[in-house]
Amino acid sequence: MTTKTTVLVVGSTGMLGSKIVAALLDKGNIDIRGMVRSINDSNAENRKKIEAMKARGVAIVEGDLMQPETLLSVTTLEVAGEVLTAKQLKAAYEAATGNQLTEKPLGSVAALQAWIAVKKTSASSPFEYIPQQYEYAMVSGKGKLDQLQNDRYPHIKPLSVKQFLSKGES
Repeated sequence: MTTKTTVLVVGSTGMLGSKIVAALLDKGNIDIRGMVRSINDSNAENRKKIEAMKARGVAIVEGDLMQPETLLSVTTLEVAGEVLTAKQLKAAYEAATGNQLTEKPLGSVAALQAWIAVKKTSASSPFEYIPQQYEYAMVSGKGKLDQLQNDRYPHIKPLSVKQFLSKGES
């Protein structure tokens, strides 16, 4: 008996997220959870996407990355071929880089954008705010990637988070 892999797609109604869900559905034998901010989205297009995902067997999960209390049912992340909790990801980053991370509940997407603007003026290095820019792009829907063609590069093997952050030295 083959066990299905479970994949959580955050932002599953977004441009990139909906393409990822479609690609995973095409692969088959994957238990897909599509994360949305609200099952009863006020956007008619998003409601259609949610219904279409449900019709194809996707389990819809409500949650908002900017409101951690809504993420209680989300316990692990798959990053670069690893399955990690958010705390394990933080620990891997700290172990690989020697830098300590501080958790900062920033509130809304607008609050995150404002924090980035302030941090840009006081930072000694862009690395002090680049991760938050990525997070902003993802949670605001501003981050867009067109077709990914990973199957064109079968010789590239994923690294663990620690290996990647240590530039492959771990």
